[in-house]
Amino acid sequence: MFSEIGVAEPPKTITELLAVAQKAKDAGYTGFSIQNSMDWNLGWLATDLWGYLWKPKLEQLDVINKDGYVGTDEWALAVKNGMVTKDSPELKEYARVIKDLSPYYNEGFNTASWEFESLFNDGKSAMALNGSWYPNQHLQNKLSVDYGIAPIPYLDKAYSQLGGEERYNYVMGGEAYVAITAKAEKDGKLQAALDWLRFWTDPNGGAKLMTDELFLIPVVKGVQAPEQVQPIIDTFGTIKQVSFTAFKFEPEQSDAFFKAQQQYLDIKLTADQFIGDITKTLQKYADAAIKANPEWGVEAYLK
Repeated sequence: MFSEIGVAEPPKTITELLAVAQKAKDAGYTGFSIQNSMDWNLGWLATDLWGYLWKPKLEQLDVINKDGYVGTDEWALAVKNGMVTKDSPELKEYARVIKDLSPYYNEGFNTASWEFESLFNDGKSAMALNGSWYPNQHLQNKLSVDYGIAPIPYLDKAYSQLGGEERYNYVMGGEAYVAITAKAEKDGKLQAALDWLRFWTDPNGGAKLMTDELFLIPVVKGVQAPEQVQPIIDTFGTIKQVSFTAFKFEPEQSDAFFKAQQQYLDIKLTADQFIGDITKTLQKYADAAIKANPEWGVEAYLK
C-alpha cells in the first residue's frame, strides 16, 4: 500500500504522519486505524504527545523529586500553582493535534473494538496503532498483509512550536520485580509458584517463548528480540518520559477526561468546551489527591 501511494518509509513525525495519512485517504484507504472505545489505544499516542508538549517546562514541574520525571504529586502541585489551566498552551495544542489526526481514523473509532486490527489485516488501513505483540498475528495466521513496525511518530517542531527537533529516546519500563501471594504459601503451593516464576524468567524457557512467540519486548537478560521489533528497541534511551496524570488523580476524573475527549473527537464539543470540561474540576481533584497523600509534602512547595 505504501508503494501504491508513493511512500518509501513509515512517518517519523506528526507532520509526516498527516501527509502519509492524507495520501492513503486520497487513495481510498483508512489512513490510521485505532480503537477509542477503551482508554488505552489512543492513549499511547496521547502519552507521547504529553511528553513533548510539557518537556520544555520540566524544570518548573519537577520540583519535588527532581528526578527528571513528573510524578502525580508534582502534577498536583502544578495544578495548585496555576500551571495547568484552561489557558495552558499545552492543552490547547494537545486538542489541536488530536483533532487534526481524527479525519484519518477509521469510521466509528470511538466505538470500535478489535475490528480496527481487521482493517489493517485486510489491507484497508495504511497504519494501525498497536503493540510489539501485534505482528506475530501475521506470522502465525499467514495473513497476506506485510507487517512492519515503527515507533509512534513524535511531535515535531515543523508542526508545533512545542514540538521537538528529534525523537526523545525514553527509558522504558520500571523496576523489575516478581511476587508470590501469601495465599499460595498458605495453600501449600509455594514451590509450584516458585517453579512457575522461574520458568517465565528463564532466558532459555518462558522468557524466550514470550519474546519469540508473542513478540513481547524482552526484559530478561540474554533474550534477543525478533528483528521485527528492533525498530522500537532502537528508540529506547535514557530520557524519562513526562507522563501526564493531572487528569487521573481519581478514577472518576480519568473517566470524565476520556469521555470528554471522545465527545470532542466526535465533534460534539469544541476545543474550548473540551478544555473547559476537563479543567473545571482540576483544583477539586488536586486538593483531594493532596489530602489523601500527606506524605507528598506538596504544601511546602506551594507558591
